[in-house]
Amino acid sequence: MDEERREHVQKMKKMEAEMEQVFEMKVKEKMQKLKDSETDVCCIDITCCTVLHTVHVEKSIIRNSRKLKYVAVIIASIIFPE
Repeated sequence: MDEERREHVQKMKKMEAEMEQVFEMKVKEKMQKLKDSETDVCCIDITCCTVLHTVHVEKSIIRNSRKLKYVAVIIASIIFPE
């Protein structure tokens, strides 16, 4: 009877150790997943900032080209009066 109890206690300790290992492994996986998600969010944020900057630059170029066309028309009217 004593031997059976010892075996049972030993088996339970082994199961507990295995469960702790599984738990630690799952925690590490979740932490890695969280870090990966944070990295993805940072990449998305950088991409959004780049796109917004590009749009801003394109709008500035369009605005400046309109001003240049207007100035060109004025200069042309001065140089070549009708």
